[in-house]
Amino acid sequence: MRHPHAKKWTRAECEIIVDKGIADLKPYELIDGDIIRTPKPMKFVRRIQILVERLGDVFGRDFVMQYMSMDVAPEDSVANWPDPDVVVLTRSIFEMKDEEHLNPSHVRLLVEVAEEFLELYLNTKAGLYARAGIADYWVLDPQGRRMIVHRSPSNGQYGLVEAYLEHEAVSPLAAPEASLPVADLL
Repeated sequence: MRHPHAKKWTRAECEIIVDKGIADLKPYELIDGDIIRTPKPMKFVRRIQILVERLGDVFGRDFVMQYMSMDVAPEDSVANWPDPDVVVLTRSIFEMKDEEHLNPSHVRLLVEVAEEFLELYLNTKAGLYARAGIADYWVLDPQGRRMIVHRSPSNGQYGLVEAYLEHEAVSPLAAPEASLPVADLL
C-alpha cells in the first residue's frame, strides 16, 4: 500500500538529484514514479557475473554490460528509468559515445535477476520492456529454479512467455545456435 504522503518522481527530477550530487541513486531504480531500492547481495552479484561470462562467451565480452540505466518507450520515460541487470548490446560498448543513453535500439537481449520482487519483473518491468520493443527479455528466477523468457512484444505485452526449468537450456534469439543450460546460470 502506498503511503498517503508518498511522492511520484519523474526521471527529470532524478537526473537533477544525481547531476547536482544531492544523492547517488545507483542502488535504486525509477519504476512507475517510485524510487525502488534494489540491493545487490553477494549471491545476486555472483549470478550477474555468471550471466555476463556466459553471454560474453556467446556474444563477445565487449557486447555484454551490466547495471546501466536505460531509456524505455517515450510514453514511459517520464516516470521510468530502469537499471537492467545484464544487457547484450547490438554493438560493442567501445563503439558507443560517452553521451549516449542506453535505449531499446541498442539491446539484443535483456536479463533481470529476480532474487526478490518476482512480480515486479514479470509484470511491471515486462510491460515497460514490451512497450519499448525489447524482443528478448529473460527473468532468472533463482527461487523457482527457472528462466522465464519473454518474446514477441506487441501492444505493451509479450505474446510468448515460456519458463525453462533448471534441467533445460535456453537460446538467445540473436544466437539461436547457442545453448545455455539454466542450471549453469542459477
